[in-house]
Amino acid sequence: MSTINRVLRAIVPGLSILLKGLNNETLDDGTTGIRVELFSLRDKVKVPFRTESEGIKKIVSVLGWLIDVYNDDSACLVIDEVDSGVFEFLLGELLEVISKRGKGQLIFTAHNLRALECLPVGSLVFTTTNPENRYIRFKGKGRTNNLRSQYIKALNLGGQNETVYEPTDSIEIDSAFFNAPNDTDEDFEALLARIGRRHG
Repeated sequence: MSTINRVLRAIVPGLSILLKGLNNETLDDGTTGIRVELFSLRDKVKVPFRTESEGIKKIVSVLGWLIDVYNDDSACLVIDEVDSGVFEFLLGELLEVISKRGKGQLIFTAHNLRALECLPVGSLVFTTTNPENRYIRFKGKGRTNNLRSQYIKALNLGGQNETVYEPTDSIEIDSAFFNAPNDTDEDFEALLARIGRRHG
């Protein structure tokens, strides 16, 4: 726990976690186990860990494995939606440190574009709308190294081997929201007849 807390305090200043044994109980295989509860300690205030944000829970849940990826060249960690609930800037800090100094391999999916600003283009694979060719590497380099801007430009203008985003129209979205309260599949006369049958 001390190793986890040392790294956790560097990621979230002032935060550490405590494990408190509650009681003994018999497990399914007949052996005796101990029920425990996890607590957060911040500025001498102790609260149940379950009250922490989803981002903190996510970081703590993978922290031991991230430590392995950083230190062990045979470690490989796969995380789905690594960005779920994690503060964008902090996510970038973590990815940058692991990318530059980590010995193992971290494979993850994310919707947040912060990773595009922190990782080399050769480390990234993008999903497409084509089920026959679902993953591609990003093609081309702009005048700047801002891959996030290049990716957004590709969403709007294309230019990749596959479509990476099914085009949407903000005017159509606005119209759909505006008309949603008045949208009905039946005409007004049929609606009146149905209401009349209900109250007749």
